Amino acid sequence: REKQNPDTQEKHIAWYFKMERGRIVGKRIDFSAPSRQIVEELMVCYNGLFATRAQSLELPLLFRNVSVTGITDQRQNSKAFLSTEPDYHPGLGVSAYAHASSPIRRFTDLVNQIQMHSTITGQVPHFTRQDLDNMIPALEDKIQLLRELSQASERYWFLSFLKQEHLNDPIPAVVVKQVKNTVWVDLPDWGKRIQLKTDTQVKVGDELQVVLHEVEPSKALALGYLIS
Repeated sequence: REKQNPDTQEKHIAWYFKMERGRIVGKRIDFSAPSRQIVEELMVCYNGLFATRAQSLELPLLFRNVSVTGITDQRQNSKAFLSTEPDYHPGLGVSAYAHASSPIRRFTDLVNQIQMHSTITGQVPHFTRQDLDNMIPALEDKIQLLRELSQASERYWFLSFLKQEHLNDPIPAVVVKQVKNTVWVDLPDWGKRIQLKTDTQVKVGDELQVVLHEVEPSKALALGYLIS
């Protein structure tokens, strides 16, 4: 996989925030930890082999494909989507990919497991290709809803953490975009991005410090100013 797509092998640190004993605390996740890499690679291997096997059997399956849609903010934009037609997955460097190993038993994993189980036990696949195609629009809507809910939850808890711990503290920031009195800044200390209501005029790429004097997590709102 590294030979196929070396750019995707970069590992990074991520943070998530949770309530613990009445206070919001940040938990640091090291995605380069050997244990995480082993689990990640085994899941990619399993799901890739699962998808390839289904392909060879011409078994109707819900494959997970990715299309690259361009570059913005110096990032490559891509969109994942479900399809009954397998395709190369550029993010993982595999010829075909399907969700089939999730420990939380997503619906797509269950459907794909049912399909494969039917085939290897000599039964007719439970779902036809048309059945799966008919499922996809509703599934994509639910996946998008869950993604938006997850992002809103993550943003809420991070802003709550900033309100609890960092009001009026200078925080290192990098300007990503400004539209009128709203500035999008990356906060490298946590790898997060927030919107800041401010009258400060800045340029994209400026490395500054943000000082928050008011944060309203329920409104995804932060007010403050930027200093050099």
